[in-house]
Parts: sequence; C-alpha cells; structure tokens
Amino acid sequence: EDDERVEGIAVAHIDKLGEGREMLKRALQDDLVRLEESRAEIGSLADVHIRQLAEGREVLRAALEDDLKKLQDARAEIDAIAASHVARLAEGRDALHQALQADLAHLEMERGRMDAQTVAQAEKLAEGRDILRRAFEADLERFEATRRAVLTAPRDPAALRDEVVAMREKLRAARSVRTGFFDVKHSPGGMVDAEFALQYLILAHSARHPELLANAGNIALLQRAESAGLLPANVGRDAADAYRELRRVQHRARLNEQSTALDGEAAEALAPQRDAVLALWRAVFG
Repeated sequence: EDDERVEGIAVAHIDKLGEGREMLKRALQDDLVRLEESRAEIGSLADVHIRQLAEGREVLRAALEDDLKKLQDARAEIDAIAASHVARLAEGRDALHQALQADLAHLEMERGRMDAQTVAQAEKLAEGRDILRRAFEADLERFEATRRAVLTAPRDPAALRDEVVAMREKLRAARSVRTGFFDVKHSPGGMVDAEFALQYLILAHSARHPELLANAGNIALLQRAESAGLLPANVGRDAADAYRELRRVQHRARLNEQSTALDGEAAEALAPQRDAVLALWRAVFG
C-alpha cells in the first residue's frame, strides 16, 4: 500500500515536470520567435542605413564633381583672361618701346641741330640751378643755426618749468576728456605729456647736451635724455617704449576712423604705458 502511494506521488511529480518542460519549451520558442523578429528588424534598419549612406555618398560625389567642373571652368576662364592681359601688355610694351625709340631718334636729331646759343642757354640754366642749390643750402644752414640758437638760448630752469607746465594745463583745459576715458594723446599720461616733458628737457639742457638738438624723433630723444643722465634709469627708455605704443594705437584708431579716447578693457590695457609717461612727467616736473 505504501509503494502504491509513493508510486502515485512520483507519477504526479513526473506529470508536473512534463508540464513544466512543455511550458519552458513554449517560452523558449516564443523567445526564439521574438529574437528572429528583432534580428529581422535590425537587419531591415541596417539595410535602410546602408541605402541612405550610399545615397549620401552619391550626392556628395555628384556635388564634388560639380564643384570640380566649376573650378575647372573658372580656371579656364582665368587663364583666358590672363592670356588676354598678357597679350595686351605685350602690345603695350611694344608700342611704348617704339614710341621711346622714336622719341630718342627725334631727340638725337634735335640735339644734333642745337647751335651755340642753345648750348649757352643750357649752360646758363645749369649755372642758375647751381646758384639756387647753393642758396637753398645756405638757407637751410641759417635755419638750422637759428633753430639751434633758439633751443640753446640761456633760460632760467624754474621759470621755464613753470611756463611749460602752465602751457600744458592750458592745453588740457582746452582738450578735456570725458570721465572714465583715457585719450592716448590728451589724457594725463598720454602722448602730449611726453612731448611737453621732452621739450622742456631740450630747452633746458641742449646747450650742454647737443645730442638733444638732432631731429631724431621723440622716441630717440627720450632715450638720449636718459643716456645723458637727465632722467633716472629706465624712465626715459620706458617712456620711449610707451610713446611708441600710444602712437601705434593712435594711428590704428585714425585709420579705422575711431576715437582715440578709450574706456574699459581697452583703456586698462594701456595702463603700463600711461604709468610710464606719468613717471617721466614726475621726473621732469616733480
């Protein structure tokens, strides 16, 4: 009786195992079907992308071929224009050469017919030219002598300093700059300050330092003033470098039809140059 009960339990378990195996088999078959469908869908998408890539490649190739053809056509047109210009230049050169040859031949004929009076007139013209040249050179020498005499005339340094500072203040009042702006020419620390300081140095010291009398430009003269011991070390050279940069900014603004009065970052970028010119001003005028 116990054996029959055990056998019945075993048969029941076997039936359940059979049912589970069938369920697992159906689930696996469903998964295989879905996997095949997914693979087919992925394959279809891949085919679409491959066709799109092929179509894009064809479009790109056609566009490149069209651009290449346009480039070749343009090059051919340019070559034709260049050849036309070269031909015209050659024709013009030949015509000019012929005209020059004719003029030279005519000149030789005219020169051959010149008589003694014409030769005398030419000699008088040459003499007159020499007289004018010598007179011009003499005027230049007198002007230079006068300029040097004016620059080296004895002056009271303190009175000269007060006069130059007063002139600078008068000019600053006439050319006011808006608050918060830095004008590379007229603001304190600008080009005009460097120019007034240099003019004072020339008027006050050129009699003892003739190297300041040359028309060498403001930058070179500032460097010479320092070399002559009229300025502390590096003050003249730093001011010369600052003047060069300020002048470059001024020229660029004028070329672009812009204002030389700067604000914000543009003005802040020139702070080292402004400080160098202000250091020059303090060294000269205190």
